[in-house]
Amino acid sequence: MKIQKYLIIAAALLVFSCNKGGQDVNPATDARVLFSQTGLVSGDKCQVTMQKWDRNLSGSTYTVTDEALLEGGDLQYNGLEGASFYAWYPAGASLTEGKLSVSVSADQKDSYRENDFRTAYATVKQATTKAVQLPFSHRLVELEISFRLVTATSVVLKGVKTSAEWDIFSNRISVPEQTVSDVELFNDQTCFRAIIPAQTISAGQELSFTSDNGEDFTYTFEEEYIMTEGKRFGLQITKKFDGSINLVCSPQMPWSGGIDPWI
Repeated sequence: MKIQKYLIIAAALLVFSCNKGGQDVNPATDARVLFSQTGLVSGDKCQVTMQKWDRNLSGSTYTVTDEALLEGGDLQYNGLEGASFYAWYPAGASLTEGKLSVSVSADQKDSYRENDFRTAYATVKQATTKAVQLPFSHRLVELEISFRLVTATSVVLKGVKTSAEWDIFSNRISVPEQTVSDVELFNDQTCFRAIIPAQTISAGQELSFTSDNGEDFTYTFEEEYIMTEGKRFGLQITKKFDGSINLVCSPQMPWSGGIDPWI
């Protein structure tokens, strides 16, 4: 009887020691990883790459559900081993030696959201039945141009760098030297928008737009403006009564969730 009593006490202590850390450990081999996310909407497809503690990489494509979960992929880890997870939206691009090439479209007049490159990172020390949280954040710049005293029908920013590279291990975005493009912006009926890599608008760079009466205008930047990763870069353009163009810049605004009062 004493032996049975001690065995029961030992088993209870073992259960307590396993659970006091707050994680539901899944001891099974090749347990499927569950993911939840923030920053994406239902139907979005993202790519998740897993790095196990043996440094091996494996990837899978997931779709966001109405409940903000990720489904469709099949990443698995083993027993008490954990892993690191590197995720990006949109899905499709593949890694080369831990780096991902990102390109935005020069023609964004019909749509621009698919250029919204976002990344997320998470790490867990051991396998768990709880969903791994992936908080996605914007890694490029949202360019937003509004007009006063003139109605524009099309807008083009000239001399734009449209490619970048993400190093998943350092989590840094770099914008290499490259051939530049003219980017046509999307008209959302309140302002014009585009998504481009963080960069500097140089003095002498040009912005052109067409008004609703068919007039073409070109504005030449008189000074440089720095765009910051993950921010919204706003320009307000006013056509004065004498025909000259005035520009007001707001370079460090939060990414848009609606139209700000300054527009």
